[in-house]
Amino acid sequence: MVHISTTEEHKFGIIGELQQLDFNNARVSTIDGLRVEFSDGWFGIRASNTSPNLTLRAEADTTDALQRIYTTIYSHLKQLAPELQVPQEWLKTGTNQETDHAFN
Repeated sequence: MVHISTTEEHKFGIIGELQQLDFNNARVSTIDGLRVEFSDGWFGIRASNTSPNLTLRAEADTTDALQRIYTTIYSHLKQLAPELQVPQEWLKTGTNQETDHAFN
């Protein structure tokens, strides 16, 4: 899990903007945030109800797929909310399991 610091005022707006994006042929759910399912993995991002954070989870079948998913969400977040401190460290993953990181 990755926690991305934001503000109470902006966290739901960022999720709303992400929900409007086109993720090509992926299956998309907008219940309680955004979940995007690809053929080889998925990511989910939601606004925390208890803190000024966005919570991101991702899983994939391969390291390459996980890297592609992280790169996708990273680029969208930086385009929609350039003020977010989204560290690039979590783009350099070496695992195909769910992430467990927190960044402020």
